[in-house]
Amino acid sequence: MQDKNVLFLVHRIFNNDIVKRGGADYITDFLISKGYSIITIEHPLNGSHESYIKTNKSAKTFKLFGKGPIRWIQEIIFNFINAPRTHVKLIISVDPLNFLSAYLIKIVNKKKLKILFHSIDYSESRFGSSMLDYVYNSLYSFAVRNADIVTYVSELMGDKIKEIIKLNAKTENILFHLPNSPEFKKIPKIDISKKNKYSIVYSKSFISKEELILLENIVTILKKKFPDIVLNIVGKIDGTTYIISPKIKNNIMAHGLVPYERNLEIISGSYLGLGWYENKFSFEKYNDSLKLREYAASGIPAVCNDKTSTAIEMEKEEAGIVANTEAEIATAISALIENPKKYSEMRKNALYWAKKNDKAKLLERLLNKLSL
Repeated sequence: MQDKNVLFLVHRIFNNDIVKRGGADYITDFLISKGYSIITIEHPLNGSHESYIKTNKSAKTFKLFGKGPIRWIQEIIFNFINAPRTHVKLIISVDPLNFLSAYLIKIVNKKKLKILFHSIDYSESRFGSSMLDYVYNSLYSFAVRNADIVTYVSELMGDKIKEIIKLNAKTENILFHLPNSPEFKKIPKIDISKKNKYSIVYSKSFISKEELILLENIVTILKKKFPDIVLNIVGKIDGTTYIISPKIKNNIMAHGLVPYERNLEIISGSYLGLGWYENKFSFEKYNDSLKLREYAASGIPAVCNDKTSTAIEMEKEEAGIVANTEAEIATAISALIENPKKYSEMRKNALYWAKKNDKAKLLERLLNKLSL
């Protein structure tokens, strides 16, 4: 469609040939619903997976070589060569490297197109190499200072960006908080009266053995007071085999990886949500937890540690409780099970928080801000 083309530059996580979609895909899906055509150039975040150019009609595969800086240079050149030269209104770039490609395309073509930089995470020491970290931070600063619009997923990241760009009236106008929140109306809600108040859900794509041990310990504590407690674990547990302690095997249901719709069914049918972030990587503290936001949109309060900024925001909204040890988590869960009034208030706050961050409404406002 003439003058309604959008170029989407993104790095992907591939699990075999399955693509892990992210928050930026909500933006492109929304634009498609508004009549825009998306041309996607995607590269693997790690490893040597193929690169792709995708449209609504076709997908072409390309093989680049190496990894790290050698591959990154190829990706910049590849993006520049393969970017459409006409009728592009907007480039969406999802990391500093892709922003550099977008900026070069805009400058060389001298087109009046806009660049949206979608910041999903940040780290002062992303690579553990002084040289690579310097390059990364320089590119990140360049991106947030030169984009036409900067969308960021967490309040903590927003604070960091404001620090980098030296916030003023002009620079503030380019910023837009776009958390990894779902569309509120698309998340099922179940009445409290139809729930088992001893049902908890822990949902995460990939679950480490350390997490499983933590979850077993929490359930063991809770079972002493609530023998009927049930923890639904949704996600792929690390390793091919794992053995749940016989003492609590009837209190844990491991569902494995399930389709998204089934995942939401399990979440909405639960009484409480549980989150845990290990912060193995320095960028994690700046990212945004989709799962905590899905819990809230389902109307279930959550308990989570403070290693993601979403948990801090959740507690501020009184939509959940921050707890950092097994004992603290068990105590928080117990308090909500035993106090229906407190639970109802927190459920109401969770729904309000989720509705306030309804992705559909946020994207309408973003489109107006872009003025395409």
